[in-house]
Formats: sequence, structure tokens, C-alpha cells
Amino acid sequence: MRLVLLALALALTSAAAAQPGWRAIEADAPTLSVDVLTAVGDDPSFLATDDQGNALREVEIGTLSMSVLLAARVPVGQRLTVVGEVPFAYVSYDYPQGLQTSPDADLDDIAFGNPYLGVEVMAGQEVTLGAGVRLPLASSGDFANAQGWQAGLATEVERFEAYLPDTFTASASVAVAPMLSDRVRVRARVEPSLLVPTGDNTDSDIDLALGGSIGLDAALGRATLSGGFLTRRTLTNGRFGELREFGVFEADATARFGATLDLGRVRPGLDVRVPLYDTTLEQDATVGLRVDVAFP
Repeated sequence: MRLVLLALALALTSAAAAQPGWRAIEADAPTLSVDVLTAVGDDPSFLATDDQGNALREVEIGTLSMSVLLAARVPVGQRLTVVGEVPFAYVSYDYPQGLQTSPDADLDDIAFGNPYLGVEVMAGQEVTLGAGVRLPLASSGDFANAQGWQAGLATEVERFEAYLPDTFTASASVAVAPMLSDRVRVRARVEPSLLVPTGDNTDSDIDLALGGSIGLDAALGRATLSGGFLTRRTLTNGRFGELREFGVFEADATARFGATLDLGRVRPGLDVRVPLYDTTLEQDATVGLRVDVAFP
């Protein structure tokens, strides 16, 4: 499944690069965005046993992992943009018929994530500097039940701190986006983050994480197709870094492909992310739908 998605996305991106005609689409007005992301292939399985511990059969649990991000960008002057984001996550488990579960267990959950507030400054025609914080407002609950933040982890490992409870984040970023031709742009971004434990985890050490991305945008008329790679690593041995060997909060390399259609003030898009490593939650890919709405 992962190879099929990767091959399809590569084919779409190659086709876009071969087409003429493009005009740059940059946010020069207040913009609201909605992203809906769904993990594909993250159904966990285990070996069911009887009361004596004898193996019966392998059981797969149907899982729906989704996250929703509401974001706003408000330009202030010619160089400064205020950026805000509110994430939500939802998970639902569907156990096979006949499999006993605890009558008190919650099989679905929706979680409010950690909102982000930051600024971006144009340091040049092709360079943008950013800084911001995520406030530790994510929902928390009983780990014996379904946890919505787990869906956020499955859909966006590259931004796991947006969903985890008891985590304050301070981040900075440097992004460059030079034009290679009148229809092709390269984009690169580096984003270090400090992950500060809060709540009951204040005795844990602070972590330093480093994220990065690189990719190309190519376009045909009003359509823009994109391809590139994402990565995210925890560099220290704090609360999250000490779990590095399990790979829960690590994203070695993720291929990302997308398509966007410029309809004026409304801009819908499709996003596909395929992890190129063995994910802990076993998701094959993340598929996202996005709509940007610009206001006068």
C-alpha cells in the first residue's frame, strides 16, 4: 500500500514539472485554513488467546485516526505576519464481533490540542524567519481508554507536540523559497524547538527537537503540484528523547506530495504523506484535505 501511494504521488509530481505556465500564489491578505488529516493503514493487530493462554487467531482492530487544524494568517504591514493554529484529534476503535472488551472502556475520543501563536518576518525576498509558542492546553485522560492525542501522533508525527498533553513548546524557523524558473520554486525549512514538560511531568528534562523540510513546487495554470521530504528528530534525552529507541516521536524521513487549485480567494488542496521508515503506529500514509480562504 505504501509503495502504491508513493509511486502515484511521484507520477503526479513529475507530470506537473513537465507543464508550462504558473503564477506564484502568496498570502497577501488575512487567510483562514482548515486541514483534515486521516491516517491510512494504522489498524493494530494482536494474537487472541483463550482462558488457558492458547493462541486462537490474529485479531485486527479497525482504527480511525483523524486530526483537524484550524489556522489563521494575518499580515501586519508588508513584512510581518501573525500566525495562529488550533489542533484537534479524534480516534475510534472498532473491535471485531465476539471480542470481549471492558464495559467501562471508551472506544473513541476527541482531544483538544495545544494551540500555536507566532509571527513570521520577511527577512528578504526569499527568506522568512519565524518564532512562536504552543500553549500546554491539550486534553488528557485515562491511559486505559482511547486517547484522541494518539490520532494526532498517527497523522502528524512530524508535529507531535501539537497534540501531547503537558507540553509547552517554543520554536523558531528559517525558511527559504527561491524561484528556479517562472513556474518552479524550491522550498526549504529548518525548525528547532524546545519541548518543556508541564503538569505532572515537570521533573522530566527539557528536549530539543529539530525539524526540516525540502521540496519543489511546480504548476500548470491555476494548479500547483508539490513534492518533497519532511523529517523530525529529538536530539536530547529528556521526556521524549529517552523514548528514541522506540521511535514513537521520531520521523526519520517522510515523503510529502500535494496538489492545490487556485480559485481566487478559495484554494482547496490535497496532501499525501508517506513515511519512508518503519512507523511505531504502523500507519502507511496520511491523507489530508485542505481549504484556504483569503479575505479582502
